[in-house]
Amino acid sequence: MKERPQAVQGRTYAFETPCGKIFSVCNDDAEGRIFEVFCILGKAGGCGAATNNSLGRSISIGLRSGADPQSYVKTLMGVECANSGSGRPSCVSCVAKAIEEHEKEKAREEKK
Repeated sequence: MKERPQAVQGRTYAFETPCGKIFSVCNDDAEGRIFEVFCILGKAGGCGAATNNSLGRSISIGLRSGADPQSYVKTLMGVECANSGSGRPSCVSCVAKAIEEHEKEKAREEKK
C-alpha cells in the first residue's frame, strides 16, 4: 500500500443528502491518480458521521492498494438508506458521485 505524501492536491464536492450536506474530498497522488477520499457529513458526531468517515478510510485503503476508482462508483452508486426517497441521494451515493465527477474532471483537463 502506498504511503501518504506530506501534501496532495484534490477537490471537494458538496452534495445535499437527507442527512444534511456531505463533503467528499478526492485527493490525487503525484502521478495524478485518485489516492484518497474523505467523507465529511455536515452534522458533527453521531453514527452517520462515523459511518461516512469509515467509508472514506476504506475507499482510501483500496485506492492506495491499486483498486480501480470505477469499481467504487459501480458498487456504491444507487445505494439507498432509510432517509432516502426525499428526492435527494444517500450519503453513499454522493460519495460515489464525487469519485465519478473527480475522474471525469481530470479526464477533461487531460484533453485540454
